[in-house]
Amino acid sequence: MTYSVQGVKSNQSSYSRTPSSRAKSPSHPRFTRLSETQVQQLPATLSGNTLHVGNNPDAIKAIVVEGPLAKRFADLALHRKDLRFAEACLIETRSVAEDKDLVQEALWRCAIVHFAKCFGDGNRFQLSAEKIFKTEPPEAMICFKHFKELRNKHVIHDANSFAQSIPTAGLNDGKKPYKIEEVTCTTIVKDTLVQGSYEALSNLVRVAREWVEREFDALAARIKSDLEAESYADLCAKPEPSFNFANWEDVAIERPKK
Repeated sequence: MTYSVQGVKSNQSSYSRTPSSRAKSPSHPRFTRLSETQVQQLPATLSGNTLHVGNNPDAIKAIVVEGPLAKRFADLALHRKDLRFAEACLIETRSVAEDKDLVQEALWRCAIVHFAKCFGDGNRFQLSAEKIFKTEPPEAMICFKHFKELRNKHVIHDANSFAQSIPTAGLNDGKKPYKIEEVTCTTIVKDTLVQGSYEALSNLVRVAREWVEREFDALAARIKSDLEAESYADLCAKPEPSFNFANWEDVAIERPKK
């Protein structure tokens, strides 16, 4: 299959943002099972502010893991959550009835936002598009930059020409005591949910999620190895994890970087 991006054609690319038609359900094996993108939550119980985590019957205690590796591990978990959510939104988009444009558009925008969130500034470390997509066809980075600009200049902020509003007045034939029938605005918004864009974002999200999951699993093994090198007494002395629920007043306060 041939894909084109801004006039560039390739028989190897899995990416395209050529507007053809409103996105419809693709017959693609990558999206045959929603269960592949469901977020797996680790069993946990909260006693006061102490978090008891785990599903291994041989684990008698959960301990806090600290340090730079632990911070990166936690960040990867949040990136994974956002990317799985974005992927789930894309899958749900295809299952929505075609006459439910509002729901489709809401899911589409959610997918764009949560994907781009992983590559932006924030409390967690920023994913590197150059690193994640370096083995993908060149079109991948072109599409990544497209969605980044789409998020920044249209979906979240109104800066480009994708949304326009033109004030107009309806002038009558001059036979009435007034000349203007009505004053209104003609609003034109570009439809960004088209088949090529849908497939491109789906591929970008999938590749990013798979990269994050590989990094997450590798780092989990490294942290486990480091902990195994400590004495059992030192491990037992480590504190249990605790959790403080966020209050509504915390909405404007950045959480501390660990």
